[in-house]
Amino acid sequence: MKRSAAFALFALTAAVLCLFVLDVLTASSQVAAVIPPAEAVKVLFAHLTPFPHAPLDPSIDTIVWEIRIPRAIGGVLIGMLLALAGVAFQSLLRNPLADPYMVGVSAGSALGSVSVVLLGGVGLLAGFMQPIAAFAAGLLTMIVVYSMSKWNGRLSTQSFLLTGIVVGTFLWSFLQLSVAIALRAKDSGKAESIIAQQLGSLESLGWVSLFALIPFGVVGLVVLSFGHFVSWSFCPLVLSMPSFFSALRAGVCVHTHRWLERGRL
Repeated sequence: MKRSAAFALFALTAAVLCLFVLDVLTASSQVAAVIPPAEAVKVLFAHLTPFPHAPLDPSIDTIVWEIRIPRAIGGVLIGMLLALAGVAFQSLLRNPLADPYMVGVSAGSALGSVSVVLLGGVGLLAGFMQPIAAFAAGLLTMIVVYSMSKWNGRLSTQSFLLTGIVVGTFLWSFLQLSVAIALRAKDSGKAESIIAQQLGSLESLGWVSLFALIPFGVVGLVVLSFGHFVSWSFCPLVLSMPSFFSALRAGVCVHTHRWLERGRL
């Protein structure tokens, strides 16, 4: 079982690396006709190695290093963040259907980001205002869904998912309202920006935006790793990971029971 999981992880990692290299070296067919893979390799060699190199064409250098590389890395990083969020929800709820879209967190984050666009605060906090607002709104949505789905101190997976669907649908309606508000204000730029965010695009992703994503990825990975470590280390003899979360959803004070069992042992 462990070998098959390790092999699957290795195969997926190799596939992602191959796609990353292919995206950087080729890009679209129109661009590849102008910038062949050999030119892209020269640009990577010039930026990533300290060895002397021939002068680069400024336009080719800009396209490869300032456009292709950030978009390729950003696509990998965004996929990693979505995977982390999905793992967190599926581990907590023990349901393969649970994901940020299902429980309403994506809708809340999108609404927070869109609100910044409507209010004209995209440039605030050195460009960090949008991701901070999206993170805060997503967290607030999670708290609301969690509070509404609890009943007598118990948390049911079914009620959590259904509550998330209802809250998420309610918040998505505000996203459509924000587009209508931007169009009524005759601000087509904001409306296009809102629609582009909802559809998803890597066109505007550069090195600055890429570095703005990294702290959120690091914090999420650290928090999930810490939660995994705590759930196993406090008393691995008493509760496994699935039963740990089942006990939490049932309203059981898990750590108290673990320490009591340790005292008996």
